[in-house]
Amino acid sequence: MDRKLKRDLKGVRDNIKSGIKDVIGRLEVEKLDEKVMKDLGKLKSRIEGLASEVNGGTDSNGKIISKELAELKRHKGTLDEEHVNKIKSAESELAGKFKNNIQDPLGTAVGAVGTAIGELGGTFENGKLETIARIFEHIKGEVGKIKGTPGRNPNGNDGTGLEGVVQRVKGLARAFVNPAGKGFEARVVGWLQNSILGNGKQSWEREYKPGMQAVNTWLEPYQKAAKGGGHNEQALKDQVINNIKSALGTQITAAQRMIMSVQNGITVNLTAIVTACNTFVEELDKKITKGAIDQLANPVAGQIQNWMQGQGLWNRVTDADLKCAVRYTLLALCAGVKQVATEIKSLGTDKFGEILDTIKPIVDKLHNNLDLATQTSATSTESPAQAVDGKLEDVKSKVAGLEEDFRGNVTRVLRDTAG
Repeated sequence: MDRKLKRDLKGVRDNIKSGIKDVIGRLEVEKLDEKVMKDLGKLKSRIEGLASEVNGGTDSNGKIISKELAELKRHKGTLDEEHVNKIKSAESELAGKFKNNIQDPLGTAVGAVGTAIGELGGTFENGKLETIARIFEHIKGEVGKIKGTPGRNPNGNDGTGLEGVVQRVKGLARAFVNPAGKGFEARVVGWLQNSILGNGKQSWEREYKPGMQAVNTWLEPYQKAAKGGGHNEQALKDQVINNIKSALGTQITAAQRMIMSVQNGITVNLTAIVTACNTFVEELDKKITKGAIDQLANPVAGQIQNWMQGQGLWNRVTDADLKCAVRYTLLALCAGVKQVATEIKSLGTDKFGEILDTIKPIVDKLHNNLDLATQTSATSTESPAQAVDGKLEDVKSKVAGLEEDFRGNVTRVLRDTAG
């Protein structure tokens, strides 16, 4: 570097130093710390004075914020009077009204339901039933007894309740129908054998049916003759029964047409039996009047005598006693069947049949509904009755916690709003 350039650079540097020193002198930079300290002292004094003004200020001493404090206090008083105090009062009243008008009545009502359930359960025998499920189970059991069960015997002899009654009535109707259509004929034979003539059993035998002395006394001479010829007592009676049955073919057929099948209802089956019996009585009654009975009875007596003569038991002419026995048998049969029809109609149809037919579907439906109410479904582990018990317990718990929930939620919001 040549000398001239060095001199020029030195001159520039000296000029810069001189300029900086001149600026520092004019701005009194070297005295800046003193000025800062002085200004900080003034700032501190002013801050302390302001704090004194604020801390000592009231709404009436005229200090710097007295007006603002007074205005703020006035608004606070208005707010307390018009809003906060009203909210606090409303909170207190609301809590009381909630307890008096909602919680307590609801609790009483729920308690009354529980008490009523307990009292209802207490009215039943065999212990206290305190839940809906137990009460329903008990009622279902009692309704089940009324409904009953069909018997294993087709005639319902071992059935119970309404089901047993229906089955027995069907069994009775079946006896009049008979699969071969000979039901009414079999009933005529039964009436003759068991009610009128007797079944030939001895008095010590369980199945003994003595019959009517008003008829049997007229048959005694003929029975003795049959017995003397090696026949038992029933042999002669069988002749009377079989010959009368044959003679009454028209009447039996007319009656059988009135009951050709067994129906489901009680009344319909009993009505069919009554109609068949009355038809038989009407047709027979025409044949046993004063002017007509001999035309029916004498041929029957003649057939019986022919059998006795064929067996070498009787060689005399047709006796009047045998004719009388046949006549009285026909009269007793007609009167007996008439009585059967009257009693079935009076007791079975008029008094109980329609009632039972009305009650049975109601009982069946009730029992079915109780089954549904007390049995669990495929989608639930509890029955509807158990579900009701569970919901009642839930309601009791909810009612018991209402006041706590109310105070914890509603009144808290009011307090927060009121400050």
